[in-house]
Amino acid sequence: MFSRPSWIPNRSETSPRRGCSIQISTMQISLLQMILITLLATVDVAYSQTTSIPTEHRVIIAGETMGTTYLVRCFQSPEDLFGDRLAEKIENRLAEINRQMSTYLPESEISRFNKMPASQSMEISKEFAAVIEESLRIHQLTGGRFDITVGPLVKFWGFGGGEPRDELPADGELDAVKKKVGADQLVVGGASGRLLKKLRSDLEIDLSAIAKGFAVDDISALVQDLSSNYMVEIGGEIRAGGLNLVTGKPWAIGIEDPGAALVFDRTDPVLLARVELENRSLATSGDYRNVMLINGKTYQHTIDPVSGYPVDHGVKSVSVIAETCMMADALATGLMVFRPAELKRFVEENNLAVLAVFQEGDSFQTWQSKPFKGQLLEPIVKKITYPERSSDGLIVVLVTFVVFGLAIAGMAIGVIVSNRQLKGSCGGLSAMAGKETSSPCSLCSKPATACPKKQEMESESGSKS
Repeated sequence: MFSRPSWIPNRSETSPRRGCSIQISTMQISLLQMILITLLATVDVAYSQTTSIPTEHRVIIAGETMGTTYLVRCFQSPEDLFGDRLAEKIENRLAEINRQMSTYLPESEISRFNKMPASQSMEISKEFAAVIEESLRIHQLTGGRFDITVGPLVKFWGFGGGEPRDELPADGELDAVKKKVGADQLVVGGASGRLLKKLRSDLEIDLSAIAKGFAVDDISALVQDLSSNYMVEIGGEIRAGGLNLVTGKPWAIGIEDPGAALVFDRTDPVLLARVELENRSLATSGDYRNVMLINGKTYQHTIDPVSGYPVDHGVKSVSVIAETCMMADALATGLMVFRPAELKRFVEENNLAVLAVFQEGDSFQTWQSKPFKGQLLEPIVKKITYPERSSDGLIVVLVTFVVFGLAIAGMAIGVIVSNRQLKGSCGGLSAMAGKETSSPCSLCSKPATACPKKQEMESESGSKS
């Protein structure tokens, strides 16, 4: 999608359009959100001439949350223009989720729990408890590869706000950090089912790999009360319900090609695949955007909670389609830690809808499970080999400079020949014919009355008449 449909707001647009309810909480739209808008608009533009859905019935609500951006699209009826009410509800709900699960808010539930000693327990909100329970379930399902307590290891390797490393850890240094990690040291229960306790005082939890998925599910439930046809996205995690009424079909969502991003350092979207989502969720994790160089070797930000080391086995991205976005979000993160053969076996044993991209030398191998293939709009190339970077871009730049230089030299030829200063003289401009044989002297900084050449030309013109 390379054109801009009328329903996408300009960045300067801050007030909602009547009936369209476009809300922009920030004037900066992230790359992730622009990728999604680009894909969705491509489909919409293709059908814009045949759709029976007026623009004023399309609702777009966008803003910032959880350190990233969110985007909601749905449709409203002429009898109930609910967009403004929905935008306010979404903002309030996202703020509440942040107060529960954001480690950046010192008084949030999660921050207060992280500061607690092991001797105490804390009653948490039902939403927080639901995320903890699902986290522990996925932790057990993946054999510990998904772990919400992995934060100390992430920071130890210089990611997630940790100090960048310039050398590998010394013997015993990593083992000391690994002792602070382990979701099996969390206990949730009690009469309410919402008492949370930890077995180590230095144990901390971070829900960044699952909370966005939960928020997508939660906001989707809000939207669904008003519109059965919707799409909700937060930080790239997506849930879609019903149909995209612009096309009359299920929502078409694109998945980025990690190979193009890695080989060509592309920041604009290059799509690997498109899938249809109808009352389903999609989450993608990748290790190609956040890396670190230590002793000449590149280390990815995905950390194996078991070994304590960044993963280095060729898994570049994993996309998961699931019933809930919370499940898809957590599984996509956990599957990044599996080795390719283990990943395939695990996915097939659990009948999951998964697309994985593995790097093999200079080429990239795609693999899809059978449930995932059923969601694809087009077949995916199994093996992709990218050509070496060409020098075409450099050639274009050099040619541009040469042409520009020649143009400047041509314009200044009068200065060179007549040995005049450019400022305050016509230079070569007086020799350039314009309308009615006049020269473009309006470009000169010297007044026309003080220019001998101009006076001479006017005199000749007067004598001819």
